[in-house]
Amino acid sequence: FKEVSRAGLVATHLGQTAPKVEAAVQDATGGVLFIDEAYAIVRDGRDSFGQEAVDTLIKKMEDNRKTVIVILAGYEQEMDTFFDANPGFTSRVPLTFRFEDYNCTELAKIGNLFLSSRGM
Repeated sequence: FKEVSRAGLVATHLGQTAPKVEAAVQDATGGVLFIDEAYAIVRDGRDSFGQEAVDTLIKKMEDNRKTVIVILAGYEQEMDTFFDANPGFTSRVPLTFRFEDYNCTELAKIGNLFLSSRGM
C-alpha cells in the first residue's frame, strides 16, 4: 500500500514529474496506489506539471493494470472535473464509488463508539 498526494507526484522542475509518478506506481507494484485528493494533481488548465502527472499516471495504469490497483479519492464535484482532464480516464477507471456524507445521527454513533472503545 502506497499513499500519495499531489506533492508525491508533481515536481517543481521540468522533467521531474514523470519519474515521480513512475516511482510511485513502482512502489505500489503488487498492491494499491492510493491518491488522496487526486483532483489537486491538476490545479487548472495551465498546470503543465499536473497535466504531465495525469498523462503519465494514465499510461502507467494501463501498463501495470495487472499488478497495481489505483484508487483516486476526492470530493465528487472536483473528481468529475479531474476526470475531464484526460479522456483516457474514462476507459481506465471503470468503477466509481460515491459515498454519502455522514448525517448528525451517524456522527454521534461514531463518536460514541470511539469514546466507549476508550472507556469513556
